[in-house]
Amino acid sequence: MIQSLLERFLGRSKGWEYTYQVRGGWPFPADMLRYDDAVPATAADKDMIARLSQENAESAEDIRNGHVVTLKGPRRPTERRWESFLWEVM
Repeated sequence: MIQSLLERFLGRSKGWEYTYQVRGGWPFPADMLRYDDAVPATAADKDMIARLSQENAESAEDIRNGHVVTLKGPRRPTERRWESFLWEVM
């Protein structure tokens, strides 16, 4: 699922107005990419999202809330919705 979302959004050509970071742990709320119309800012961010979107956490470290992912989108992120998934917009 995450791969199809990433491919769909990475293929879009848009003027990106907002670059922002989110911090949290496993699982990554992949639906937030669609909701905020956002994409990972770099390949490293895409890899981190894929890692944190797996069915099971790879390690106890993945469950902790120390992972930072940079995203970009056409508008401001919906902070309260991110918080509902226990992710913080920084």
